[in-house]
Amino acid sequence: MTHEHALWRMLMMTDNTLNSNEKMVVTIQDIAEEVGVSRGTVDRVLNHRGRVSKETEQRVLEVAGRLGYQKSMAGTALAARRKKLQLGFIYIDNPAAAFHRQIYEAAVRKGRELAQYGVTVHSFGLRYFTETELERARQFIVDHPDISGYAIYGSFAGFLRRTREENGMPEVPIVTYNIDIENPDERLCFVGCDYLESGRIACGLTAIINSCARVLIVSEDTGDVPSGKQRLEGFAREKERYPQMQIAGTIYLQNPVFMDREQLRRTVRHKLLQDPDIDAVYLMNPSDYSLCDVIHEAAGDRKMTVITNDLVTAEQMQMLRDGRITATITQEPEKQGKKPLEILFRYLTMDRKPEHDWIKTRLSITIRQNLENES
Repeated sequence: MTHEHALWRMLMMTDNTLNSNEKMVVTIQDIAEEVGVSRGTVDRVLNHRGRVSKETEQRVLEVAGRLGYQKSMAGTALAARRKKLQLGFIYIDNPAAAFHRQIYEAAVRKGRELAQYGVTVHSFGLRYFTETELERARQFIVDHPDISGYAIYGSFAGFLRRTREENGMPEVPIVTYNIDIENPDERLCFVGCDYLESGRIACGLTAIINSCARVLIVSEDTGDVPSGKQRLEGFAREKERYPQMQIAGTIYLQNPVFMDREQLRRTVRHKLLQDPDIDAVYLMNPSDYSLCDVIHEAAGDRKMTVITNDLVTAEQMQMLRDGRITATITQEPEKQGKKPLEILFRYLTMDRKPEHDWIKTRLSITIRQNLENES
């Protein structure tokens, strides 16, 4: 292929006035002709089969990128089936964690989609971070040595890496979701929301309703979970804009392993009765929405603003409709379940790295009016 011919092809690919409904398909033969090598050489470069000089490899990749070459899905499907690719999906499987159930269900749907390419997704649900549960998880990892990549709740990534090392298993690519890890070099990317921004939004919502609010912050963790810490930091940063707003205190769950919610409810009730000036509550990491009833019961005749995170259960939706929840901030659980598996599939079959180190999920505000037309 001459230089003029290649230039004409590129112009054809970008000139929509010629044919807006037709996209030029670039083949391995096109690249071979442009570079002046055989089809086999181009194939070895694009599929990482070696035996090609560095100079030729760079030239092939440069031309492939310039011409807009993309592997065909048919070829990708065939390659995936030949590999019998296996992926792992590790998630939180706690009856109280309805949000994580939505993530898992989205991953299951994505797994069915990937099955047409010969991909098997092995899932493991971790209920609590107890020794018994971790032993179950350890056994799962050891029993699946052929898994080529993991989509994983970030807090569990270190355990996965150590377990594989201890059992002489090679490193595999991982994509974290919902919670990230401290060292970004140890994963391909992170799929999840900006928790600092989530906390800022919660504070801003509260201020729109009442910039002089006295706010109680409640979380169903012990204060060391990254999502809660970052939301709290975001809330505090945004509060600087509203000097008349006060934080009345922060209440954490005392025993997250056994989820002693009754103790949490008693503590919240006592605080609201003790401090009658509290007129807003921010539930940072809620799963027990009966806390909303406790809040309004203890508030009595006080007008109470209640801001929560994540809209998942029918119970929560009803509370939003009838005013027990003022507003909630959502973070796309479906994307957190599907996207990590999609990224791993593309990386392991097409060597296509994610475009960004952090794929952010959208933060959306839902109020009663959003649900008025829903059944």
